[in-house]
Amino acid sequence: MANLILILGDQLSPRLSALDGADKENDLIVMAEVHSEASYTNHHTKKLVFIFSAMRHFAQELEREGWRVQDTTGDKACPFNSLYWHFIDRHRQDFANNPRMTMMYRNWDKQAPERRQAILAWAEELLKDIENL
Repeated sequence: MANLILILGDQLSPRLSALDGADKENDLIVMAEVHSEASYTNHHTKKLVFIFSAMRHFAQELEREGWRVQDTTGDKACPFNSLYWHFIDRHRQDFANNPRMTMMYRNWDKQAPERRQAILAWAEELLKDIENL
């Protein structure tokens, strides 16, 4: 059975414990450029550019070493990104008052309405064939 390995911007090391014992042929690495991590406090723009650039270079390095790396945005995006936001949107009534979810809903609400609609529409398409993801 394949594993999904999430790597964030502060975990860019070939000695990352999440890679210990992982299967290069079957496991899937997701490099997540998480908006909330970049916006929870003021960061210098150059710092964010550096981190995101380092993440992309690390992803390329992992691919050269034979790992399967999935994007979080774009045509090759991991489907779980859209499915996550679909879940967040659909369950707003249940979670909106939870203080731990405030940031997620604030980030969701900052997205342009067209982008939110596109994400939700893509998630609906994925849900139609969820068994084959």
